[in-house]
Amino acid sequence: MSFKNISCNIPDDSRFATILFILSFSLALILRSAFEISYPQINGDYAHLALKAKNFIEGHGFTYGRVSLQNISDVKYETWNLWPNGFSMLIVLLYYFTGSLINAMVLSQMAGVILLIFGLLRVCKALQLNKLTQSLFLLFTAFTATPYTYLETTDLLTAGLFLWAITLTIELCTNEKRSLWKEAVIGILLFLSATLRYACISNIVIIPCFFMFFSWIKKDRKTFFSGIAIMAYAAIPTFIFYSIYTILPSRSSIANDLIHLRFSGLIDSTVYWSSLKWFDAFPLKAFFCTLPLEFRLPHDLFVTKAARLLEDGIALLILSYLGWYFFRKRSWVKGLKENNPVDIFALLSIPFFIVIIATISLQSLTMPLEQYHIPWMSAGMTAVFITRYFVVPLLIIQVLFFLLLQDALKRKTAIKYMHGIVVAWFILFMSINIVHCAYSIYQYRADKKNNYSYWNKGKYMIGIHETLNQDAKKNPGVNIVFVTSAEARSVCDPTIYSWSTNMVFQYDSIIGGKFQHTKPVIVYTLMQRNSLSGVEEEFISNFKAQKISENDDKVLYRTYME
Repeated sequence: MSFKNISCNIPDDSRFATILFILSFSLALILRSAFEISYPQINGDYAHLALKAKNFIEGHGFTYGRVSLQNISDVKYETWNLWPNGFSMLIVLLYYFTGSLINAMVLSQMAGVILLIFGLLRVCKALQLNKLTQSLFLLFTAFTATPYTYLETTDLLTAGLFLWAITLTIELCTNEKRSLWKEAVIGILLFLSATLRYACISNIVIIPCFFMFFSWIKKDRKTFFSGIAIMAYAAIPTFIFYSIYTILPSRSSIANDLIHLRFSGLIDSTVYWSSLKWFDAFPLKAFFCTLPLEFRLPHDLFVTKAARLLEDGIALLILSYLGWYFFRKRSWVKGLKENNPVDIFALLSIPFFIVIIATISLQSLTMPLEQYHIPWMSAGMTAVFITRYFVVPLLIIQVLFFLLLQDALKRKTAIKYMHGIVVAWFILFMSINIVHCAYSIYQYRADKKNNYSYWNKGKYMIGIHETLNQDAKKNPGVNIVFVTSAEARSVCDPTIYSWSTNMVFQYDSIIGGKFQHTKPVIVYTLMQRNSLSGVEEEFISNFKAQKISENDDKVLYRTYME
């Protein structure tokens, strides 16, 4: 059978369509949730956000605890907003359901992926995708590594919130009457996204401006006032939120300048034009996870450039064809006037692309490269290189493709032979993603130590986290200090937000006894077992440190000091 003969029109109420949809939905929900559980994001930035949640629960507000070597038994709590407090607030809420900060963080990941999947379904329903196409989309979601491999918890949450906001926008635009509650909900969703990530602050203007443009196309004042109302619902609480929880200027100067309407800082910024050469090929990554290939490429400049040019070329082709199909071969102005949901969604995608890409580019242009050890990047890493920052445009590309696939299956594409190419493309990326998924599961199951799971890699540190928590319960009011050698520090994050525990990074000073305390204090030290120095052995002897646990080449000691 040739591709040109492919045509599929299965009624939505047929038994086959219903069974396929239920199966696809179940697979997407189970496999995506299993992925989030296997790879919990409980370290790095999220550990610091959980630390703020811990301090809030302990009655110190959303702060960081600081311990001075002059008195390690005394903790000073400081407000230092490296990231928005929205995620910390969510962790506090989930903690009261789970009773564990680690479980609360994992649950937030699952909540993000569930919100995202249901958001995709709501968008598909609003765009009148049939059950077969929705099922194919869900199967793709179930087996694909992209974008989920690239995303972190706040990306999942904010992307899900935006999808729900987009759905309500389409529903408002296709309805002749205003819906005040939907306007309020859209504003609240935009506000919540801004509390989770600084980059989402600029996105508040996208949907309100779209309503204003849509009102101009339709000559309809109702839609204009809807845009004004949504802007008020989103912008006012966002301004209040960031007035209370101010952004640390050195951390995110662009967001800080935008929220306080200070444009002089942007104008006077140093421009790093070279950053833009690392622009991510996110349209390609909407369908294929390129990380396994990129990490296996030879560290050769010619190979790197050739691979990046190929990625960029394919990404440009994808974006060009989708743009041509939805804006040149469709009567989108007529569709807007007739409240066609597909044309509304396609037009809404333009400001999302422009604002998000402009914000990320501005971030890259006005901030120096961050030094990361990425083999194929000589200078460092910049914001335009990070796929997860493009999550909303990336999801929009996926939705546009499945709209195109539905037309292809119905043989309604603009050029006759193109429906075969679209179907072939779908078969190609589905085949690659299923093989990749199967290989990943094989790797995970075949490795006796489960080194492919972040959860299992960090199991020892999660165990230390629980040890510290139990010690805090037995010794109420006693400060616990945790220090780790530089060699053992890579996986210490879960201990940051253990109860009554504060990290001290002056390891050499603690081990050398160069500290003071005025009250009883418990000191935990994590050392490299096979390479103890004379100073470390002397510390163990002088302070009568007790060995609590060991794992591979790491050993944990506990010292109680009166």
